[in-house]
Amino acid sequence: MSLFEVKGWEVPHQTGIAGSLSQPSKKRKRPANDAGKVQSAQANVEKLMRKVEKRALGSRNEQKKERRNGQRTGDLQVRSIGTSDHHKTIPRETKSRVKAKTQSKKGKGMVESLVKEPSDTVNPPPKRVKMKGSRMPTASRLAHAIDDASASPSHNKKPDRLIQSSNGLTSLQVSMKDTLDGARFRWINEILYTTGSADGRRLMREDPKLYEEYHIGFRQQVRNWPSNPVNHYISLLSSYPRGTVIADLGCGDAALARTLVPKGFCVLSFDLISDTYVLEANVCERIPLPGTEDSLDDNPAQVVDVCVCALSLMSLDWIRCIREAWRVLRLGGELKIAEVTSRFTDVNEFVAVITDIGFKVKAKDDSNTHFTLLDFQKIPRPPLSIKHWNDLQARHEVLQPCEYKRR
Repeated sequence: MSLFEVKGWEVPHQTGIAGSLSQPSKKRKRPANDAGKVQSAQANVEKLMRKVEKRALGSRNEQKKERRNGQRTGDLQVRSIGTSDHHKTIPRETKSRVKAKTQSKKGKGMVESLVKEPSDTVNPPPKRVKMKGSRMPTASRLAHAIDDASASPSHNKKPDRLIQSSNGLTSLQVSMKDTLDGARFRWINEILYTTGSADGRRLMREDPKLYEEYHIGFRQQVRNWPSNPVNHYISLLSSYPRGTVIADLGCGDAALARTLVPKGFCVLSFDLISDTYVLEANVCERIPLPGTEDSLDDNPAQVVDVCVCALSLMSLDWIRCIREAWRVLRLGGELKIAEVTSRFTDVNEFVAVITDIGFKVKAKDDSNTHFTLLDFQKIPRPPLSIKHWNDLQARHEVLQPCEYKRR
């Protein structure tokens, strides 16, 4: 008994594995010689070419029929083949050739040549057809798109913020310059409102450019106002008799003189820096015009008919400007004040200060959202005592500094 022999488990010798392997196979064998393989491949390729030519001919006839009927074929697929600068349109039928390429390894080279270099008989010249349901532009639309792009390419178009203005600056640079000008204006404005008039005058004398910088910023602020008090006074005073003498105290750009002088008015403009229409003067110290406080009667040396303070009561000693206005005005002369409404702690208290200097109130207009307009008339009074004058100056806080919001 052998080593692995088990009683009752004997397997007959003729039914073993060796016997099953010795049985002949029923599968058909391919020819073993190379000549047979070549012949078989050629036969397969010829059969494939006949099939492709037949389908291509049918497709060409169908396209001719569609052209005669004026129909559009939407059963095409666009596919790029060859190099990057050469494109052809291949009908759907040529899919079979691509499929044949993957299925027949033996005829691979010839099938690839058919797909890459189709002959006129296999693939007619491509027709420019607008694909149904596709968003791809046609050749004409594509050409127009290319022309438009070359005429005004988007990458050559400058953003709005880079467009140059007439002074050679871009709009972005202009915006940045305006921001700097605004900051500069607020700094100068704060100094003028929170110091005495002598300090403001000394600042302007040390750097005369500050005067122009301040008024550049001021003009920018004016553009945001609903109205400009100076324009109101230009319109109002234009109705006064020709030859009226007007003193513009803290005139700025001297808009009153530039407008009213050509109309026959006499406008005397005073500010910290002289200009064509402007006389340099600190109106809180002394206005360079004749006048006195000693006489109760009308003094012939007092020739001013109207004094205008349009947003000019700026320094801490602004009350002295009102006293100077009383000195140079003729008896019965007018004092017109326009101020930012938010500056008043109490309008009635402000009016009381002005009347104590020697005026009576004639009109008050607070209908504007930004400004309050006040009209006064000079009346006779005795000379002010030192005590009375000191008490008046101590009430300057009735008019608060005008402070712009910091950004």
